[in-house]
Amino acid sequence: MLCCSSNKGKPLVLRSRALELTGTLDFRWPLGTTIRVAFQPHSNEKLLASVRAKVAEAFQDWGLEQKPGSLRLAYSFVDVTVPPARELKDDERVEAGNHVERLAERRAHGLFAARKPTAAKAERAQFQRFKVALQSACAARGSLHSKPSDEAALGYDVLISIAALPLLIAPQPHLDNGPIIVEFPQSELGSYARREDFGLPTTYIGRPASYQGSDDDWFASPEGTFSVVHEIGHVLGLAHEHQNPRRRLRWKSEDAIKEIVSRRNRGTPPIPADFVRDQILDPWPGSPEFSEWRNPEPPDLIDSVMSKPIVHCLLEDGHPDCSKDDICRHEQDRYQQLQLPTKSDREQLKAMYGLEIAV
Repeated sequence: MLCCSSNKGKPLVLRSRALELTGTLDFRWPLGTTIRVAFQPHSNEKLLASVRAKVAEAFQDWGLEQKPGSLRLAYSFVDVTVPPARELKDDERVEAGNHVERLAERRAHGLFAARKPTAAKAERAQFQRFKVALQSACAARGSLHSKPSDEAALGYDVLISIAALPLLIAPQPHLDNGPIIVEFPQSELGSYARREDFGLPTTYIGRPASYQGSDDDWFASPEGTFSVVHEIGHVLGLAHEHQNPRRRLRWKSEDAIKEIVSRRNRGTPPIPADFVRDQILDPWPGSPEFSEWRNPEPPDLIDSVMSKPIVHCLLEDGHPDCSKDDICRHEQDRYQQLQLPTKSDREQLKAMYGLEIAV
């Protein structure tokens, strides 16, 4: 399964000011920071306690200590009152999936081009009806995401949601935007988490819809453990390693990649039109000369928890015998192997922060 795990290339919003992600220097935490980590409430308190312990272990695996006042980087858990997650109801989930599928299909056929104004207008009207329906569903929550004027009043830097995906994020009136559907585990990169509105999670590690099992099964599985370690890597400021601009990877065709990703995700949710380029094929924007990207040796070997195991199935010289498989044994083996940051991962983190960690 492939998840979109960071908001590369998308403008992030801070009091209506657009910002672009570029090199790793942009979102590195200042040295001496103690990253304050909060968790969104969850109905299963026993599961929440278990996941908190798993997240703490992941921070420690990356080399951080739960020791405020560190000269380098540390983390601490804080208790902050924030609104609970709003999971999609069955009818909303179906309508959301239908809309994403319709949108992807129209984009694939160029129906948003200027020469097709009627189709584009119809699609916009369809989206508006969908948006209004979700806004009505969110209305009971009210405005939950107004941001305090004092940054310190937030009480946390990173807010983690463990709720099953997809999730529905209510509209934010001060930004004049509609509801947002979070479909995959994902995180804001590094210190950019501080730019998210109060009450909106900055990291989502809950069970994706494509996973066949319970929440407990997900977090106990090799895939779930990998996802937690992967997302904490994003929290610390590491981007996807397969998008390292110093790499020269040979990918399968875009259509073949879409087919494989859709098959592994069991078609839930449909793959957006720009997903493959934004999350897989395109190198990270910005010059690698102003970042701490690792030097890949050899350049085609990705030994990192910062790339999903499915990436190996998408390479031209990857796993040719698994393209038609719903479950790839090579991918599952990689999940088993990548339960901790690799030596290469640790070296990159040490280059970014000078952390005293064993590599």
